[in-house]
Amino acid sequence: MTALRIVFLALAVGVLGLLGWRSTVNRPAPRPVPPPPGLAVLADAMRVPPAAAPVSVPPPDRIGEVPEFAGFYGRLRTDFPRQYGAILDRLGRDAAVPSADAAIWDALRDIEQSDGILAAQAGPAALDRFFDARSALLGGIAPLDPRRCVDFLYGLTDASIATFTAAHRGLVATLADRTLDAIADGRSRHRDRTAPTDADFDALSSGLASFGLTPGEIGLLIDGTTPDPPLPDGRVCDIGRTYLDVLHGMPADARGRIYGFAAELLSRS
Repeated sequence: MTALRIVFLALAVGVLGLLGWRSTVNRPAPRPVPPPPGLAVLADAMRVPPAAAPVSVPPPDRIGEVPEFAGFYGRLRTDFPRQYGAILDRLGRDAAVPSADAAIWDALRDIEQSDGILAAQAGPAALDRFFDARSALLGGIAPLDPRRCVDFLYGLTDASIATFTAAHRGLVATLADRTLDAIADGRSRHRDRTAPTDADFDALSSGLASFGLTPGEIGLLIDGTTPDPPLPDGRVCDIGRTYLDVLHGMPADARGRIYGFAAELLSRS
């Protein structure tokens, strides 16, 4: 039972944790992968839309000149020189350089895919900040548009992510910084964690119920069941925010197991 529930936790925590990391600005749509039986609806919801046309801006070596992102790129250059060089090489090969507000998401995705597995080995404080930054970013998106909020929960973003980022650079910069913090902390600690347990799931379910989620809504998150009829966008957005809030308030050991598992999933997405 635990193994099955971990599969659905991977979908729920991992998808919510992505919070827009599947930005498709200046990227082709990935090849679709047939979903396991019973997960077709979620797979459809997670499918990434076609890439949007990039916006031409100054050369890639000037991407970090946006003040809010300068610290992130500066730290990449000094602490992760190989990854920083790879990002600049990719930007140099692109037909058109994306705007700084779009490029930050590509850079985050690149570092997550190359070194994100180390975030799963970070200490409790670094992991907490890693996911708190994601929750804060979702809180910035949620009031704007329920549809966009749901898309962001499922990792479906398009050119509009750059528009949001331009108006919320502080939130995005914090996410970028906390990502590097967690990776660097994991690189120095190499902390091993066990997988989430049934007791963790029970505590999570109880916490969600205490925030007013119905059994059907909890089942959507914990066991992968799909409500009939589907929930409206506004409610799905609220559930996603509540989910992250409840995870934040769980006991440290259980929270660490779930966060570590989610961080590992992020690195493999």
